[in-house]
Amino acid sequence: MTHSAVCKQSTLKAPSGKYAQLVYDSTIQFHESLEPVLSALHRRSIGLTKCANYDAALHDANLMQQLSPYSVLGYLCEATIYSEQGKQLDVIDICDQGLSMIDTMDTHYDTLQQLKTDAEQHLSKKIDFVSQLPIEIVIAKLIPLFMDDSRVNPLRPNPYLHVSNVWRDRIVQCFDGLCFNLEKIKEDPGVETRSEITRFAQHTTALSVCLDGQTTWLGDLLCENDYCSLQKLCVLKSSDEGTTIDDFISSLKSVRSTVTDLDVGTGWTSIHLSLSQAVLTFSNLVSLDLRFNGRVDVSALPMTTWPKLTTLTIYKADKEITHDEVVGICKRFPSLKTLELQPCQDIDAALLIPQYYPWMKSLTLIDNVFNIQCRFYNKAQCHDGDDDGRDGITEFLVSEHGNEPGTLTTIDAFLKQHRTTLANMRWDLYHDSDVEHTHDIQYPRLKKLSVVKSGWWIPRNAPQLEELRIAWITITGYHDILDIIPPNLKKLVLDLEHKQPHEDDTILLNYLTHRPAFGIMGT
Repeated sequence: MTHSAVCKQSTLKAPSGKYAQLVYDSTIQFHESLEPVLSALHRRSIGLTKCANYDAALHDANLMQQLSPYSVLGYLCEATIYSEQGKQLDVIDICDQGLSMIDTMDTHYDTLQQLKTDAEQHLSKKIDFVSQLPIEIVIAKLIPLFMDDSRVNPLRPNPYLHVSNVWRDRIVQCFDGLCFNLEKIKEDPGVETRSEITRFAQHTTALSVCLDGQTTWLGDLLCENDYCSLQKLCVLKSSDEGTTIDDFISSLKSVRSTVTDLDVGTGWTSIHLSLSQAVLTFSNLVSLDLRFNGRVDVSALPMTTWPKLTTLTIYKADKEITHDEVVGICKRFPSLKTLELQPCQDIDAALLIPQYYPWMKSLTLIDNVFNIQCRFYNKAQCHDGDDDGRDGITEFLVSEHGNEPGTLTTIDAFLKQHRTTLANMRWDLYHDSDVEHTHDIQYPRLKKLSVVKSGWWIPRNAPQLEELRIAWITITGYHDILDIIPPNLKKLVLDLEHKQPHEDDTILLNYLTHRPAFGIMGT
């Protein structure tokens, strides 16, 4: 039985004047004896609250409610503690609980009601801190806390963009525009989703879409809305059903003057977006990426230049890129800093590129058995480089896919031309019998080398080599490579990833035994 049940006046079945008064007086005594306890708990709870001992204060408030559930004092006490902490929802909850328990005629009923009203008013107050704080703090510190980047999923509207125009503008400033990714929406996105896309059309700087089948919604979307800030456009098309290349280009013409970065992948469809169509349609291109089925029709371009274009990628073109087409690209796009071509007809077509772009620093050559893939960059991709301002390739990564020598065995002219500038090299060629004339080429500036399959002779020709990685297949094929330790070597990595359990590792154990003090890493 709770103390409140003891304190409650009983309903008497056979009241008698003498004994009825006895019951009443005795019950009153319980109340009188409880008041000092409740008062003491209340005072202690206030003190604990002011000392920030909130848990202990709440314990006393809960004890008061247990001792006297129908007394307003315990509820007032707990509500006050929550209010001190700014926990307005908790204030409202305990006030509701107390108001449902105590008598409406209680002298403190209105006080408890007022506490609830005050808490509700506090909750209704919202501080628009984004508009109050300095723009620099909002953009540099605040927005990145709740938004990772500018990518927006139209299927799940971003709540922060809908708070106010100020919030939207600050977010746009933070990320230099918005990026909408519609690659999962292959059909018409529908009214609700399209509304989310078009609402922020003028603030959209990047758009990625994937088209499937016969559809005109992309063209309608771009034509009917003001995409005045759209700079990056990525269009993937997986089906050519009911669509011609003219239809495809026409759907993009409304943004041809704003787009600077165009990425088009048409899959293995019959739609071939050509290089000439792309640069003639989009007059301000800085970056162009044609993937799968792109067509290199340089001859269709007028004999003029497009100096704005700095990045050109043509991956898996519809046919091999010839020597003349490579020359045509170099002559028409004189400012390229990144150039990726695949498939090139032969290695000579790829190796003439540095003649037109002497600022290129990195070259990756991949022999795909039937053709060549080349990648040129004006900055090293795998190391900090050793660039002293001179022209020439500082990074050369060469590999072949297949189990027999490919067409990369005629690179001696390239190596001789750039040997004095090379600082990083990855040699991933199978056989060296056809490249013996490269064995005596010296690399006076080479500091980082990775050899896979062959290339055993390179370390002895690189006196400044500081980091050397040797693959297991090279060790087993050319044991002598372990005896070549350049004088400035600081790091040696033995790559054992492809070592089979049954392969004899005696030579490796002997090598490690005789060089215990050398800093060797095994992977």
